[in-house]
Amino acid sequence: MLFIFSFLSVKDLLVGVPYVCREWRTAWKQGVVPTFFTNVDFFPLWYESYHSHPQINSALSFVFPHISKLSFAWNYRLTSPASILSLFQFNEKFQLLEKYRSLLRDTNLVLQIKNTNNLPNHRTVQIDQPLISKMESLSLTRTSFQNIDEIVCRQFPNLTELDFSNCANINDNAVAIVSISCPNLKKLWLKRCGNLTNQALQWIAVGIGNVLEDISLYDIPSFNSDGLIFLFSSTPNLRILDLGMVEGLTDQVIEVITKKCQKLEEISLWFCRSLTSTSGLLLSTAPLVNTLRSLDVGWSGLGTTYLLTLIPNAKNLQRLYVTCNRNFSDQHFRALELNSIQLTHLDIMGNAELTFEGLVSFLKKTDSMRWMDVSFCGRIRENQYKLLRSQFPHIHFLFSTLG
Repeated sequence: MLFIFSFLSVKDLLVGVPYVCREWRTAWKQGVVPTFFTNVDFFPLWYESYHSHPQINSALSFVFPHISKLSFAWNYRLTSPASILSLFQFNEKFQLLEKYRSLLRDTNLVLQIKNTNNLPNHRTVQIDQPLISKMESLSLTRTSFQNIDEIVCRQFPNLTELDFSNCANINDNAVAIVSISCPNLKKLWLKRCGNLTNQALQWIAVGIGNVLEDISLYDIPSFNSDGLIFLFSSTPNLRILDLGMVEGLTDQVIEVITKKCQKLEEISLWFCRSLTSTSGLLLSTAPLVNTLRSLDVGWSGLGTTYLLTLIPNAKNLQRLYVTCNRNFSDQHFRALELNSIQLTHLDIMGNAELTFEGLVSFLKKTDSMRWMDVSFCGRIRENQYKLLRSQFPHIHFLFSTLG
């Protein structure tokens, strides 16, 4: 029976199976819920008003305690936390302000926050003992919750992964509450949360800086070098870092990252035009280059000269994105060959100096490549692209031209 149920959608499993008959409801409680509702993605229901559906709400109240990974991505109709909080019964008072005061007493860090008037709203709220102790991962991408803190932290204190990407209502208060209430948070994505300021970075550093391993600050315009330096001075265990399109990123910030975040494995500096070749040299000689697996410097101001220094040291590099850094050439291919760098992904879109012959020579000497973008490379013609596809069928090539 479980095999048959595995073909059903999330909606059918919630409002169909448990209401067919007693036998199916028993099977739903004893088998379906523990088996299929540990990882739940509501994306397929983004167009429905399921949060006001009484049968779904009833089913969710039984399912939620079993969930360890939950995604509400793209469910933009969820504008009020009441739709989810209605599943819980609040019976125990909790004074949020005391938690912030305790934090400030226990740290010697000097924040720009001068008094409690600048703290997040210290209202008294009603909460209960967490009902969802198993919840470890939550995605609210492109949702529109108001007062997002009221749904996340007080019900999901054991979160290790949280995705707020493209949530327009996320502000410094919400990030502060997340940082304090979810002490085990290792992954925090804040892509395009445009209301955030340096104060959010300070709360992240104070609350979860020591445990944070993966953070995305992609395309947040208000951050400056002071806030970024404060954050990265407190994140020694960071492994994955996305700073794409962060306008306030400077060479000074990169210097701090290379000194303080020596466990980094993936770095994205995509479209960081404010960076210079100095940042490239810092990355090339830092200890973290030995563990680096992915580097994205597409459309950035770093240039490509430093890559000749970086490549011999980056023995574990697998993915390299040098989009529109036009000076990537056959010389860089030879450096990759000589140092036996086993790349799986290479983006050289928009490069003008590399040749078709140099590319073919490089690909013949590596068997690890699986994906490559050669679009808008001035010296690679459409007929040569077809030759690449036929000669290296194991590689997925991307190719476009202005014509």
